Amino acid sequence: MARLSGQRARRPARGRTHDAELFTEQNADYSTTWLLETPWDGGVSYAVADNLLSVGFRQEFPPLNLDNGYRISVRFGPANWIDGALINRTHMIETGAFRSLEDKITDRPNVADLAGAPPIYLWERGPLKPEDVTAWRRFVRVFGSRRDDAGTLSHALWQTMPDDMRTDVDAAIQEAQGEEGFVSGYSRTVMTRAINAALPDAVPRRPVDPLPGGHDPAAGPDHVADIRADLLSEFGGSFAPPETWGGDLSTGIVQRLSGAGIQHAWLAVENWLDAL
Repeated sequence: MARLSGQRARRPARGRTHDAELFTEQNADYSTTWLLETPWDGGVSYAVADNLLSVGFRQEFPPLNLDNGYRISVRFGPANWIDGALINRTHMIETGAFRSLEDKITDRPNVADLAGAPPIYLWERGPLKPEDVTAWRRFVRVFGSRRDDAGTLSHALWQTMPDDMRTDVDAAIQEAQGEEGFVSGYSRTVMTRAINAALPDAVPRRPVDPLPGGHDPAAGPDHVADIRADLLSEFGGSFAPPETWGGDLSTGIVQRLSGAGIQHAWLAVENWLDAL
């Protein structure tokens, strides 16, 4: 049975360089790598049907790019998991897009601090983690009683909350009712995720120094302060001290890594905007 692996190789933005995309099929005795050498307006596509994965290429042909050349190469190699990466590395060298670690350190000396540092991927985002709520039943009851009251934070959160999370939030509200009411560990997790997903839109971001594209990194600290103040005002007495809030994207993760003896690490986030 053949096995597939795929990757997108990031190219530096200088000259006519780009993101190469490829996938590699592993067979018993050899591997086959399809390399999309000109992925402008195109890329690798994946689909699952009847528990089977199909892989192919997608390509758009905008009117402005009709004269551009499009190239896909098929290359054979030994049966190993890294052959596709090696093929792509060779392609980058041949096209002048390859940059060594030494080159990158020359441009950004701080990159040298990452030598030997472990790569750590951070997935938990948002200003709250479940442990930041110390009175869960009160928190959920307040939210449930105010979510239909226009002008409240609870109402704004409910209106901007993703639709696919509302069923679980409803269940948490029902769970917390009555003298025997409680909030299970599962409900705490889904409630936290729902609140975190809604907060960026429920609490407006006050502009500070917008960039031409509309992004405003300088507004981040004030926005976090506004979110904390609004949560404390709406759900008073339900939280731990605000300076301890946050999961992966907080100073707490740095403190925990330091406590574990990790002084240098490469931290990656799903979306660069989350790190602002």
